[in-house]
Amino acid sequence: MNLIRRGPSPHHKWTAGWLGALALWLALSGAPLVPLAHAIHKPWVGSPPVEQFKPDLEIFPQNFDVVQDARGIVYVGNYDGVLEFDGERWRLIRLPNGDLARSLALGPDDTVYVGGYDTFGYLTRDATGSSQYVDLSSKFRAKMGGREMGDIWQVLVTEEGVYFRALQDVMFWNPKTGATDHWIHMGRFGAITKFNGKVMLQFREEGFKVLDNGTWRLRADTSHLKTLIVSLVPLADGSLLSIGEDGKWWRINHTSVRPARLPAGMRPSSDYYRGMALPDKSLVLITVDGRISFLDSDLTSKQDLKLEAGNLTGLNLARNGGVLVAGQQQIYRVAWPSSWTLLGEEHGATGDFDKIADWNGTHYLMTSTGALRMEHRPSGVRFEHMPWSNGPMTDLIPLDANRALAGDTYRLMLIENGKARQLSKEIYYPRFFRASKFHPGRIFMGTLDGLRMIDTRGGGIKVSAVSPSNPSPHIVTMVERSATEVWVSTERHGVWRFTLSAAGDITAAEPWGAEKGLKYSKVAESSIVTTPDGNLVVATRKGIFRLDGNRFVDHAMDGLAALRAPEDLLTIAVAANGDQWANGVTRVYQRPKGGAWVQHEVRALRRGALNYPYIDSGGQVVFVSSNSLLMHNPTSDGIEPPPPTVLLRAVTQVMPDGTAINLPLARGEPVHLPHGDYGLRFEAALPEMVAAGAKKYQIRLFPIDSMSSWGQQSRYEYSDLRIKTYRMEISAMDSKGRVTAIEPFSIIVDPPWYGTRWAQALAVIVATMLAWLALVVFARYRTARLEQEKHQLEAKVEVRTRELGDAIRRLDMMAHVDGLTGVPNRRRLDEYLQAVWSNCREQSKPLSLLAIDVDHFKQYNDRRGHLAGDELLKDLVRECLGCLRRTEDLLARYGGEEFVVVLPGADVGVARTLAESMRAAVANSPMGVTVSIGVSTALPDDAAVPTELFTRADEALYAAKRAGRNRVCVWGEAGQAST
Repeated sequence: MNLIRRGPSPHHKWTAGWLGALALWLALSGAPLVPLAHAIHKPWVGSPPVEQFKPDLEIFPQNFDVVQDARGIVYVGNYDGVLEFDGERWRLIRLPNGDLARSLALGPDDTVYVGGYDTFGYLTRDATGSSQYVDLSSKFRAKMGGREMGDIWQVLVTEEGVYFRALQDVMFWNPKTGATDHWIHMGRFGAITKFNGKVMLQFREEGFKVLDNGTWRLRADTSHLKTLIVSLVPLADGSLLSIGEDGKWWRINHTSVRPARLPAGMRPSSDYYRGMALPDKSLVLITVDGRISFLDSDLTSKQDLKLEAGNLTGLNLARNGGVLVAGQQQIYRVAWPSSWTLLGEEHGATGDFDKIADWNGTHYLMTSTGALRMEHRPSGVRFEHMPWSNGPMTDLIPLDANRALAGDTYRLMLIENGKARQLSKEIYYPRFFRASKFHPGRIFMGTLDGLRMIDTRGGGIKVSAVSPSNPSPHIVTMVERSATEVWVSTERHGVWRFTLSAAGDITAAEPWGAEKGLKYSKVAESSIVTTPDGNLVVATRKGIFRLDGNRFVDHAMDGLAALRAPEDLLTIAVAANGDQWANGVTRVYQRPKGGAWVQHEVRALRRGALNYPYIDSGGQVVFVSSNSLLMHNPTSDGIEPPPPTVLLRAVTQVMPDGTAINLPLARGEPVHLPHGDYGLRFEAALPEMVAAGAKKYQIRLFPIDSMSSWGQQSRYEYSDLRIKTYRMEISAMDSKGRVTAIEPFSIIVDPPWYGTRWAQALAVIVATMLAWLALVVFARYRTARLEQEKHQLEAKVEVRTRELGDAIRRLDMMAHVDGLTGVPNRRRLDEYLQAVWSNCREQSKPLSLLAIDVDHFKQYNDRRGHLAGDELLKDLVRECLGCLRRTEDLLARYGGEEFVVVLPGADVGVARTLAESMRAAVANSPMGVTVSIGVSTALPDDAAVPTELFTRADEALYAAKRAGRNRVCVWGEAGQAST
């Protein structure tokens, strides 16, 4: 495999950069990839992508169930009612009794059925698009004899009607005929399901009974299933798998019940709460301790994933693939089967990751904590630390079955029969090894001081000295073009061409730069590769270039150059099947053999910057980042789900007094509105369960707007609409680039009554009748006219005064807002801090201050440029704003990369928690940077002043910097900053 590698990772301080060739596996490869003699074909099964969505409403943090309708709207059963989420906004639908919504189910007509406490019913949507709850429980009050129904634990929708299962009651309702039925079992009920064409229900202490012509008949073979069965999961062969309090796993088929055979390490069924079958017949189960388990269709292997510490309670299919899971405070979308999975800390891999090497058919991950061996277990991949590596490992290359060369940060080591010994006291700074294709027994070693040769002929190991013509800058990648020609890229000094003697010794080195057609950024980072067509290709932050004779020229790379992000240094690899892969810092691209380049959506899994692609002999593609392995699993690619369709969720007329009137959304005739002083608000949503920023919108209110550029805004407001016909047009682009549009929504603003034709005609008649009175009432008319002109003049003065006031307010806002980030500036911060200080002093409330600084921002600017630094600060502001608690919290730019957050009423605990959430949000974001935060809290009094609070926060910030950055420090009561 030929490989382009990028420069240094900011998270990897023990090595100066990510380096080119991947052990002997790479050295033996041609162009393109040649399989190893001992191919590795075990699949790399890791954790799937997980998206998390938390309601932004003031609700009780306890969820129970989740469903998603055909439009993509998600409904969550919550302690306070039903939550509705359209991918953009959360809404709460309270039940009439104000109690919880325990269970949900979706009908074939997309009706959402709701089981609450002592109530059940369904949701319907009115003309304005708002969901309304319709109660059904009142139909059964008489049959209950005054008893409460209690919790409705399960809702089952069948062709004949809907069953609502409570603890001791089961209610049935036919939505077509309105027919009802009711059954009581004082011994309590268990799971209910449709099986073999009939409804089957557990009567606890008796077993399962089947509803046959209105009568429940016991299945004798289930009479031993007396304790609670919580859930029944359909299996691939048509049988059912039980989840119950007895902890046993039972397989129920049409005629018998027997113990189920499950994968090794399966926990008791009492540890699970619910399960379901996926379209590919595999199973997904959720546990009472926050885990989700995936079982293959033949129940021979499983994969576990930890989502949270609490109980997972709801499980259902997601419209855009995978499953939805209800946690205690949030819901999750887990992509499974997933074309991308991840290996990382949760699989035993520790430290900062560098390379993947192969030895004797086993993969080894080189990390800052040592070499980790990959083990394929029934429950998934695990990493094991090798005892012969006690510190940072940079690369490994096999010599034979029992020996391998390895590099740590400083020295060259020989691994032999499971033990390591240092070959020399000389400090080599080895960073990569690559066996020569043209000189058997010789190995190239890339170091921080240049390129060196290792001679292993005759069984010995001899390292060459650094040639005087050998450039000392750190070499990143290399391409061996012939027996006498080697090309390398360096970390900061561009591309070099080496000349070798016939024996394989380095005789000369020549730099290639702008005079040879290569364009570099401020730092001459580059990567180099030989493509399948034999071209020597160099990638820099300024583009992609191909060697043409004795000069490099711009290279489109079959469209890859147009896809790359600006200033992104690409890494390229070629697989044995002809597929080409590339990645930038955050993006992954693939070009199937004979196809076009496409971008893969990996935001949900990526942790930190992507470094390079690794492709094993079995075709497994793995992207290495600083602390995770991102894997492509082509066998998991299923049928592409249909794209989500953008919805017009609400059109609201907003009156001057704040009153909001929802307008009907039904299409057909335009909506007529009178001309007046009001605004219109349009709310759109693309119900795709993906990370923020992965979907975008375009809007236009014709004829006053042109189509906007793509952006994340989904709510739009207009005011001062004139008498005219308007048409709202909204398009949305999902995370895969597919575009949908709403049916245009038309509004006609009608003229006032005096502007209509009949009113104008009447005015002419009245004017004619009054004309003959003009002379009689001339004096009165003249006086009235003067009075009218006076009022008009006063009105104009009032309008001009109002406009002047608006202009003054806009100027004042500009003076208080930071022009780059859009948040308050230093001036506004000082004013606001003084105001809240006084308020908190009067109310005896605490006041907290957070001082935030971007770690290594100067290096970031030097490396990527000031424009990239500006974009980083904008992204940072968006992340931090999303963590604020309420409108009184103020985020302001203090200067440069420093920001301050004012938290009125927040004690030290609240301030610390919010600071930690901001730090974690930035660290887990795709920005690739971290922040340090200082916290100070005070109870304002007459003696203290706000500047003391700010000084303490600043000192705490610098304590965080000194403690290693990417952390939160709090000013202690003793006057010292403490973490």
